[in-house]
Amino acid sequence: IHVEKDIFEHAWKIFSGQKLRLSFVDCITIAVMQDRKMQKIATFDGDFAKVKGVQVL
Repeated sequence: IHVEKDIFEHAWKIFSGQKLRLSFVDCITIAVMQDRKMQKIATFDGDFAKVKGVQVL
């Protein structure tokens, strides 16, 4: 899936600076959510519950 350069760079900052050990794909998802001001996600991936500002449905 193609993402814009700014989203990719933001995701890389999240990925490289994290302590949660999220996958890079998860970091891309978080970067997109932050860019679009989204706070809720429907997922079975429990790692998202550990991310500040993200509410798992």
